[in-house]
Amino acid sequence: MTARRVLVLCLLVTLLTSSANGLCNIIDPVLCGLLPLCSITSLLGLCASGDSLLNIQITTGSIAINLDTNLLGLSITAGSSSHVSVNLGGVISIATDLNITGPSVVSVNAGATITVGGGVRVSPSSILDVAGTLNIGGNSVINGNLHLAGAFSNSASQTAWITSSKTVTLSGTSGAPATITGNGGLNADVVATGSVTAGEPLVVSSLYFKKSFILSTASTFRVYGNATVEGDSNVNGRLHLGGPRTSGKNQTVWFNSLTPLYVSGTPTSPAKLTGNGGISGDVILGDYAGVSAGNSPGIMRYAGNLQMSSFSFMEIEVEGPAGNQFDQYLVDKNLYRNGILHILFTTSYLPSPNDRFNFATHLNCTGTFNTVYTNTNEVLAAYSNRSTAFIYMDPTSPSVCSCVSVE
Repeated sequence: MTARRVLVLCLLVTLLTSSANGLCNIIDPVLCGLLPLCSITSLLGLCASGDSLLNIQITTGSIAINLDTNLLGLSITAGSSSHVSVNLGGVISIATDLNITGPSVVSVNAGATITVGGGVRVSPSSILDVAGTLNIGGNSVINGNLHLAGAFSNSASQTAWITSSKTVTLSGTSGAPATITGNGGLNADVVATGSVTAGEPLVVSSLYFKKSFILSTASTFRVYGNATVEGDSNVNGRLHLGGPRTSGKNQTVWFNSLTPLYVSGTPTSPAKLTGNGGISGDVILGDYAGVSAGNSPGIMRYAGNLQMSSFSFMEIEVEGPAGNQFDQYLVDKNLYRNGILHILFTTSYLPSPNDRFNFATHLNCTGTFNTVYTNTNEVLAAYSNRSTAFIYMDPTSPSVCSCVSVE
């Protein structure tokens, strides 16, 4: 079939209207997506001469549309399994919003730019794929998948960028988490709420947050790969590092905070740093905030200082006497002990009296735990300059859980 015949057929199956004010509407081109040569470039040729404003509304049918010219747009709504692509050289300006309902895909390919005057909304099961540049003027909500398809980089020199003067909210549910994957940067204030996953298991990736990052109360942010925050970092929910348990300091999953990472919760919804991985930068545990390594048990590395407050907590799960059978915290700099030490024996294993478990290493340390809790018998928290341990006491001993220095 010739291109001319395809173009004529596109005309027959597409509801295409043009008005005197230069607005070209393309609404539900139901069969156009089935024709390989039917692109938005040829469709625009059907609009009246001088049309410059483009309005795409796809609500039915499976549509594939390619944008490869410079256009001014009123709005774009991609829905019902459609795929709208902005290709190399395409520069699209949208006056209002970009809505992706689905399951559908909008792709900003390498060398392309979309500028949105309003916000961007990505529904669950839909994908916003960015390898080029996306500029956003309004607040945005990502309930589906945001994929940054740039080159790998652990610095701010990312090749795929989303820039916004407003907030980008990543919001999902436990059954349908919002996801941000790939390699690229967000030059925007980012809020994560509900259930959000960054990266993919066993996939090397690098995500760069240029401005602030906030994890909301009672929310979970799971990290696979590397995530870096240049601005302020505040964790009010659960930040989980999904790496494998590794010996020593060879962590593969990192949350890098270039400013101090503040962690704080509430009495009914404490905040936690959990999993296996590393956190670079200083970590400050405020009230009702704590650390809980691994997936019963695990290792967490803190490349800066770890500072605890009087209402913070550190959890130690114990399955056995070997180093890979209880939680460990590797602090490259200083550990400021405070708050609660909670020791939980998770199996039927019980140590022998006076067995010692070195669960934290550090360059230097200060302070003591205010309280030591355990779910069985008695323990004694023991400190040295370079390590923090607990000693299992004789169950018949009258001593209570307490802290001593063994310098």
